[in-house]
Amino acid sequence: MKSPSFALSFFWLSASALAAQTAESPLAGPWFTGSASATPGTPSLSDRNADSFVFGTAPESSGSSARRGMVWGYFPETAALEEGDAVELRFRLRWIGADSESGSDALRFGIFHDGGSRVEEDIPGDNSDAAFEATTGYFATWGPQSGAAKLWMRGNTGGDNPLSTSRGTPTQVAGTSLTPGAGPQGIDYDVTLKVEAIAGGQVELTSSLNGTALHTTVAPAAGAPLSFNAFFLLNTPSNGIDSLALSDLTLAFTDGDPPVPPEELPFVITAFDLGPQPEPVGGGPVLRWNAVPGRAYAVEGSGDLDDWQRLGPPVLADAAEAGARIGPASALPPFLRVRDLQNAPPDPAAPEPPNVLFIAVDDLRPEIGAYGAGYMHTPNIDRLAAAGRLFTRHYVQCPTCGASRYALMTRRPTTSASTSNEAFAQLFPGAGTPQAELAAGGVPPRGLQNSVARQAHALSRRPL
Repeated sequence: MKSPSFALSFFWLSASALAAQTAESPLAGPWFTGSASATPGTPSLSDRNADSFVFGTAPESSGSSARRGMVWGYFPETAALEEGDAVELRFRLRWIGADSESGSDALRFGIFHDGGSRVEEDIPGDNSDAAFEATTGYFATWGPQSGAAKLWMRGNTGGDNPLSTSRGTPTQVAGTSLTPGAGPQGIDYDVTLKVEAIAGGQVELTSSLNGTALHTTVAPAAGAPLSFNAFFLLNTPSNGIDSLALSDLTLAFTDGDPPVPPEELPFVITAFDLGPQPEPVGGGPVLRWNAVPGRAYAVEGSGDLDDWQRLGPPVLADAAEAGARIGPASALPPFLRVRDLQNAPPDPAAPEPPNVLFIAVDDLRPEIGAYGAGYMHTPNIDRLAAAGRLFTRHYVQCPTCGASRYALMTRRPTTSASTSNEAFAQLFPGAGTPQAELAAGGVPPRGLQNSVARQAHALSRRPL
């Protein structure tokens, strides 16, 4: 008896050009500081070994201010840049405890090579050292309030401060005037600096501050590096800023040369046998293909060429041909393909739901360092704020505790009950309002009480 006809389309993966690959690493210290402030001392660090920290404390007379202060650290040396390769520095910055700034280069930062000479200790009362004279690299200067931005290159110049624009002979390679802005305190700045090797032995430099970018193309000066192992940042506003929050310090290296895929034979479907009819237990269609011994393969099926599902477990080939039973025939999708699991891209992982930590404190007001209260010593909550999202424009919807808390966790009050100090008790008796709101967005609540109402000052009559 003839096997029934069965229309199938076969697909297989072939070696194709791969995109450039980028590897990212957090810059997590250890960090060192120095300051040329009028008050001798060294700027404080909320955490010397993290990618997010608060740099300096007010006032300048404390000796731990970041005024005219520098912070630096070292990391494993990157590979030397070849055409198409790039190194990019990224971080977020917030000036806190600030008066104002008017300098054209209030913020300076860059990536460098230490030249085999390092300073791995704080420098009291100074931000320069003879050991820095071997440090070479590229840096940017920004003045958010004055409206100026510049790009610099430092070769073998003998400067004892890598970020100095006057010591030694640093070369300014680009500059622009920007629209002056308001004072920078209380603003989050997303900051980048990228060095990319391009054709002709040149490099392209790009720096950005909250999306405003400055870039140029330049031939590296004598001694300018193409590999990097150091980060420096200098805080030099004219009128003095005592404290900065730095977060998410990251270095990304992009390899512009795609990896060469291993040599392989194109897949060839060598046999497709529908099996006996009717199918006995354990029977069904068998698909066979040429294979490389020792490699794992997967058979997948699809009804629309977009959504592919694996048919059975992976198959480990022990010969030049592999096969899998994929029946029953009545359940087979119209399209099949075989994937070499060694060279095929992995199946996309399911995205993890966001993990939300919401902090609300009664009657505190923003009297912490993260909100600019430099006279408050709150290093732990400041560090948490620097690593997360700080809310600075939430306005009270109602003049009572319970109603304002209800508005914050739900929505704008629209009824008389929602403007009551007993809003939670009246509208959601015994309900876990925050859990329901988070669950509706696919976020499992973690660490919350069963109900905000149980925590509310309006109900418990106790402070949190």
